[in-house]
Amino acid sequence: MRWRVLALAAVLVADRPALAGDEVWREQSQKTVEVRGFSSLEIDNARGRVDLLPSPDGRLHITALKIVRVGRRERAQEVARGIVVEAGIRGGRYLVDVRYQQRRRIRIGLSDLFTVDGRMFPRYEVRIAAEVPPGLAVVVRETSGDIRSDGVSGPQVLRSTSGDIEVRSAGDRVEASSTSGDVSADGLRQARVSSVSGDLVIRQVAGPLRASTSSGDITVTGAEDSLALSSVSGDLHADRAPRGLRAESSSGEVVARAVSGMVRVGSSSGDVTLGLREPLIGVEASTSSGEIRLDLDPAVRCALDLRTSSGSLEVGLPMEMRSVSRRSVTGTIRGGRTPMVLHTTSGDITVMGGGR
Repeated sequence: MRWRVLALAAVLVADRPALAGDEVWREQSQKTVEVRGFSSLEIDNARGRVDLLPSPDGRLHITALKIVRVGRRERAQEVARGIVVEAGIRGGRYLVDVRYQQRRRIRIGLSDLFTVDGRMFPRYEVRIAAEVPPGLAVVVRETSGDIRSDGVSGPQVLRSTSGDIEVRSAGDRVEASSTSGDVSADGLRQARVSSVSGDLVIRQVAGPLRASTSSGDITVTGAEDSLALSSVSGDLHADRAPRGLRAESSSGEVVARAVSGMVRVGSSSGDVTLGLREPLIGVEASTSSGEIRLDLDPAVRCALDLRTSSGSLEVGLPMEMRSVSRRSVTGTIRGGRTPMVLHTTSGDITVMGGGR
């Protein structure tokens, strides 16, 4: 089926000209496709936002909006003609491929951008909106645009170099990664989320979650399964991890409440704070120069092994001692056998009760 093309020359507030006298040329194309002969949708776009929404009628609907902010109308139309949006079935996939100035790959420099009210805008871009049928797998690859997905039921792989990614109400597994953008998600089944320098904020995830970033923070709320979190210089926060927690940070703090299952936490120079609940399989927590604090639920029964090189050791619960020295304490709480091994080089270790 052919694209249905509509040219729009209206200038909106959000699409103000790059320079005085410039116009904004907008050209929209639409396409509706029956899902036959392909099992996935792939979108490749170097610049411009991609929006994913559920289809209202079981068919695939694609809308491509070209926005050009270059000179007068004639010049903008010329640039728009050089931007090609191709769509079709290739090897069992439905591929939407945006090519700018007849090149499949571009590098974006300062000459391609302009500033309005402190915000950077590309001089030309294509915004893709896809209404996705139930269960259809989706892959999106972006260079400088944001990706937003809301209510898509099939598996998703979303990748952006410098844009943000936002996912809501996903019906299947999600893999989302950005190099310098933030990733936020709400209502996931299971997911793998990563960013190099951006923050990760995840709310309400039903299945296992793996989240990693180099220099950003990770915040997880409403988890119903296990968490695997890692950051080089950012903080890690989780309000619950009912089926296990693995967390690593080099210079950030780790704070997790309502943690059960198998727990392994490590930090080089940050503090570690854990609230633990039954059922517990085992706990290992270590830090080089930070402090370790445990808050045990009243039902927790465990065997403690605390060691520090130059810090202090404090246990604020009744404990049956096995060995005590200036640098180590071992013993059991409530006669438990679940191992809890806490080691720090130069930080303090504190074990308290109350179940916060």
